[in-house]
Amino acid sequence: TSTEGANIIASGNNIEEVAADSTNLVWVDSDLPASYPKVKVTIDKEPVAPYLEDKGTGVACIGNSYYMTLADALDAAQNSDTIDLIGNTVKLNGQTTIDKDITITNGTFDITDAVCTTEGIIYIYNSSVKFSNVDLKGSNFTSAFGVIFANHNANVILDNCDFRLKNDLAPLGGTLKGNDNASFTVKNCTFDLENPSRVLTNITLDMSDTTIDAY
Repeated sequence: TSTEGANIIASGNNIEEVAADSTNLVWVDSDLPASYPKVKVTIDKEPVAPYLEDKGTGVACIGNSYYMTLADALDAAQNSDTIDLIGNTVKLNGQTTIDKDITITNGTFDITDAVCTTEGIIYIYNSSVKFSNVDLKGSNFTSAFGVIFANHNANVILDNCDFRLKNDLAPLGGTLKGNDNASFTVKNCTFDLENPSRVLTNITLDMSDTTIDAY
């Protein structure tokens, strides 16, 4: 058991079953990274999971669990979970794959100088994903199949999102691209794009209260 501020140090021990009281939880396994911000666990002087000095300082959270990176949050997420970016700007350098039915809220993705040679910078596969109050900005990015590429029956909802993109190099895709029965619902969004010919490519689209500004 542990209390807030505990520091658990282990060497050569299996502590996969370590758990704290009802307020603080410590999980140590490959599938569910420990992330509660008030308990620190190290094995052989290495932290087993992100440790946050203060609750709320991570990049994203799922309920009361906070994560240092978007990748950690996506790994931990279960179907129907909401990942809250808690107002942070998350830098995407290459491809981020989402294959779970989740909602992502309240933040900004920055794809400046991102390079993705397969699929899209945000690749959604066979899942339903909603982005709410999530902005996407960037310049000089390269993507084989657009910025958000939905594939294999994926369903994507964009609600109250702003896209501000320029100097893109996406010869085979657009800002939104779909394949194999993918669909997008776009509501209350703004697209401020330097290349108007690549706004939407090969998708079934339901759009309302959305503006597209191209220059």
